[in-house]
Amino acid sequence: MEEGTGAYEEAPSPLPATSYSYYKPNHRESISDDKQLELVTQGLEHNWRSSSFSNVVLKKEKVTLDVFITDPILVDFSVFNLWIEGHTAKEASLRRKALSSGTPFDGQLFPELIGRDTIDQFRNFDLLEPILENPESFHNESLIQIELHVFRKMVNEYYSLNEDFLRELAGKKLRPRLKSNLDDISEKLKMPLRRCIRQFDNLKRIYSIVMDKKREAKLTTPVTEYLNQKYWISKDLSMKYCKYIFLSYHQIQTTDKRLNKFLTAGDLEFFAGVLMDQWTTDCYYLDLNKVFTEDIRDCKSYLLGDKVNIEKYRSLVIQKMAADSEVEEKKLGNLSHKFSDIMKTILKMGAGISKSKEFEDILDDLVKKVAEACYRQNFNSREVTCFFKSLIACFNPMMTSLQYTRHSDRLANNWFKFIEGIRQCVLQIYVIQSEERRNKKLFPTTLTTSNSKESSSQIQ
Repeated sequence: MEEGTGAYEEAPSPLPATSYSYYKPNHRESISDDKQLELVTQGLEHNWRSSSFSNVVLKKEKVTLDVFITDPILVDFSVFNLWIEGHTAKEASLRRKALSSGTPFDGQLFPELIGRDTIDQFRNFDLLEPILENPESFHNESLIQIELHVFRKMVNEYYSLNEDFLRELAGKKLRPRLKSNLDDISEKLKMPLRRCIRQFDNLKRIYSIVMDKKREAKLTTPVTEYLNQKYWISKDLSMKYCKYIFLSYHQIQTTDKRLNKFLTAGDLEFFAGVLMDQWTTDCYYLDLNKVFTEDIRDCKSYLLGDKVNIEKYRSLVIQKMAADSEVEEKKLGNLSHKFSDIMKTILKMGAGISKSKEFEDILDDLVKKVAEACYRQNFNSREVTCFFKSLIACFNPMMTSLQYTRHSDRLANNWFKFIEGIRQCVLQIYVIQSEERRNKKLFPTTLTTSNSKESSSQIQ
């Protein structure tokens, strides 16, 4: 890249056509650098004297040139990160100068060079931004040359997402109206508005392309793989985008007072990942499997349709838990009395996930209904795992006792996915409870100290 500014006191306009001839040594001729410089200088002087400019007096002090030439361009990622964070060139220069204060480079010249270098790098980044938005155009770019591995790293940084910003957007449709609220989010998070806009635009761009591919049924590979190929971002970052697209697509409610206070962006990513992994099957990771939701509705009808059935299931589960010796006898007695109520809560929630309006409240239901029911039984994480695994293990014998043979293997598999998804989410809620976020408990119930020690290790 070349940049320069110059000023003459007098200059004829327009410039006359002038032919320039410079000394070009034969490729066989050996010539020193000093000699070549002298010959080039003589050639320039000769051309000047023979031109119409020969009588013009130049005031050299008026000529100021700032020149930066490199191919490929050099990228200082510490400066690039400042640009990504939404700082202006002036703000970035001041930060860099502050870092040089008190060092051997702390003088008058070095800070000035920092300022010029920062402005130049920011200008490069502005030129590169359209290509960063659409990395596939990189190979057609001729204006700026940059090494491929450097560009890939820049793309991954450009599409990076801030956890606090994501928490503000989680579960909301990425509409233009939401973009108008970015001023408030910027002020709340004390984050430069430019950084908020960049992240919103990136989310919106990827969300739109995934929705377009889904609508046209043209996506034949998993979304994570598609994003990795199209936008050159890492698999981990691709999955992060998928999880927030999932939350936005279903408009999962995360703004409830209790949820908003305790659930972080990391928690929401975890819940979205579990639901996508266990309850969806297509390559989009978006729509719940229709066969899955129908089978869970059938389970509700079979187990709750006849009181005898739920009693048989209760008996099998309690016996299994007692045989495993994982739960105290007193707790098993309490669970036996509350089993029907807990199962009704779980099954009604499962029957409603096929309806978009009810699925929006899935996190609220998991926290306030299912997890809180386990807390009321004073279960620790190990006992929660035992309970849900017993629900899975006893399901097939239960269906056999009902002489249910139609799609029995498929039904058992979908029941496993349903209960396993709930188990992982409940254990994560136990982790949240044990962390005592904001010096308050997610639930008022006081559990044994072993609960907080075992919660993290049980999520497997």
